[in-house]
Amino acid sequence: MKTRANYAVALATAVLIGVLAAAPTQAGLVPEAKASIAPRSEVQSIGDGEVYIFTAPPREDVRAGRRFYKPIADYLSRATGKRFVYQHPGNWLTYQDWIWSDHGHVYFDGPHFVSFRLGQMQHTLGPSLPQSLHWQVITRRDNAKIKDLKDLRGHTFCTHAPPNFGTLYAQSLFSNPMRVFYPLNTKGWANIYKRVVAGECAGGVLPSTNLDKLDPHLEQVRVLHTGPSFPNQAFTISPRVPAVLVAQINAALASPEGQLASQRLRERFSGGRELVLGERHRYQGIDKLVTDFWNLVYAPVIQRHLQQHRTRLSMSAR
Repeated sequence: MKTRANYAVALATAVLIGVLAAAPTQAGLVPEAKASIAPRSEVQSIGDGEVYIFTAPPREDVRAGRRFYKPIADYLSRATGKRFVYQHPGNWLTYQDWIWSDHGHVYFDGPHFVSFRLGQMQHTLGPSLPQSLHWQVITRRDNAKIKDLKDLRGHTFCTHAPPNFGTLYAQSLFSNPMRVFYPLNTKGWANIYKRVVAGECAGGVLPSTNLDKLDPHLEQVRVLHTGPSFPNQAFTISPRVPAVLVAQINAALASPEGQLASQRLRERFSGGRELVLGERHRYQGIDKLVTDFWNLVYAPVIQRHLQQHRTRLSMSAR
């Protein structure tokens, strides 16, 4: 993987400044750019007593988030005898701040975030989605101007807003941050495919499993690049959770009852396939994609949060 530390420059300038501000918002989805970090007093006011927070990215609005994730928090409460609540971050800036500060106790999200928490936050890996993840960069089949990846430089490119894993991976394929594609924030893999086919974008990126469903015989698009095998989304558990409870959480999520509690999540992201035991070694190093992007703008914030996190863990170990 040809990841470069400086690839985030173009991503930040092209996406964060111009593209996201102009991107249309779909019904029921939270815009990924026009957000400020929620005050700590707001995000932490969840009641008195022992509470464990389960959270996930704001890929949907609060109501939809509760539909997917609240059944899992409710089940963990029943299975462990502890109080678990699902907390929706509201926007991507808040969610990233929650990752850096380890605001939650249990997370479910993409492999680049999982990798960051495993390596930087000392999290424990929980169950994961079973499929491997392969990113594919596509163009319209009859687009004679785009023969390979380098031809996408300077052209529109349909993709999700960063820090989406596919977007960061596609950006990493270009070594020169001044000669890259121009990303257009596009919500949903099907919409990325449709806009490429319609000629609105010269290229796009989506998982191979989605492309297989949308165009199984590649009648409308050509594949310019297929990425290596990555692990999929997974749960992680904070080191602030007692070891005995960590074991209970993992056992509960992997149990038949846990699979039932995560049914909506699994239907959404893996076609209903059951969660499997995560393989920690497969997530090693993936976080470079997101840390390169974060360090461009957020490096001091991240370092402050990580130092505070290390201090908390050190004090709790005494």
